Amino acid sequence: MNKRTSGAKLGRKKSGREALIRNQIRSLFTYGFLVTTTPKAKALKSEVESFLSKTSEDSLQTQRTLYSVLGNASLVQKASKLLKEGENKVGIIKVGFRDGDNAETSKVSLLGYEDVFGKKKKSVRSKKKDKKEEKKKGETEFVEEKKDDKVVEKGEVDKSKLNIKDRFINKERARSRSGI
Repeated sequence: MNKRTSGAKLGRKKSGREALIRNQIRSLFTYGFLVTTTPKAKALKSEVESFLSKTSEDSLQTQRTLYSVLGNASLVQKASKLLKEGENKVGIIKVGFRDGDNAETSKVSLLGYEDVFGKKKKSVRSKKKDKKEEKKKGETEFVEEKKDDKVVEKGEVDKSKLNIKDRFINKERARSRSGI
């Protein structure tokens, strides 16, 4: 019997929930933000805020608590620096719906992370988006083929016909489970 259990269950047993939250806290302090489903984001927010309030003092016990949760000396240094200089708050922004299972996703971020550690590291995904935006600025480009060290121009290529994913960016959420 589960009596007096509070908080979201997230479809896991206690050990699985604790491991999930611990791993999400580690990635949150590593990158400053995290994109996950909304119920997980809400559970993570409450855990991180209570974690930050417990470790607001600077003492040996605080360092040990940070190390027990974060498990990495560099993350402990990062977290202690953030606790001294940052806002110590967590924000949730709803992003959209995930492809495949249509789950609502949210971005969880540590407020003040960018102020303390500078610019965020760009992920591989954002670099690819930047390259796509640069190519779209030109709209058209020439396609060249090399045949026996000779360059042959084929003509202009329309980018809108090549990239099929761009057509479905503003898709709506499915009305039912079957997607009809």
